[in-house]
This record gives sequence, structure tokens and C-alpha cells, in this order.
Amino acid sequence: MQATAALSSKFQLYLPKAVCEQQQWRAGRELAFIPKGKGVLLMPVRERDQLAGIVKGARKGGFPGLKEMLLAEEGRTDQLVPRRSHERG
Repeated sequence: MQATAALSSKFQLYLPKAVCEQQQWRAGRELAFIPKGKGVLLMPVRERDQLAGIVKGARKGGFPGLKEMLLAEEGRTDQLVPRRSHERG
């Protein structure tokens, strides 16, 4: 689904009804704006009860390739460091 919205003179943004219905967002839902390159990612803020067990079994070492993916997405490939052949990810 592709949808657009216009920013008002008061910097308010009205989300298209179809998007809210598809995501099952209701009035009062808290949303986070996450900067991503030249754009913004809009994500619902999770309620405390939804966080229970979210990291169970998670690795402590982070996400292999995440830094590289984010740098590439922002067009900053000059900052990528070549991996050694024995590194995983």
C-alpha cells in the first residue's frame, strides 16, 4: 500500500485512514519517529506488557552486519571495513 500525507503549517501530520486500519492503530496510539538516512521510520511504541520476554535467548554480541547495512543504506560505503575471511555474518 502506498499512501501520502501533507505536513500542516503547525507541523502536524495526519496519517491516512487506510494505513491506520491496516496497522490496527487507534486514536491515542503513541508512535516513534526514527531518523533513517534522508527519511523517517514511523514505529508504534510498545506497551510495557508487550515487552515481556522480548530478549529471551537474544545474543549479547549484537547483530552481525547491522552496522554495514545501516552505513550502506545511508550511502556511506566509504566507511565500511572489509571483513576478514574467518568472520561470520
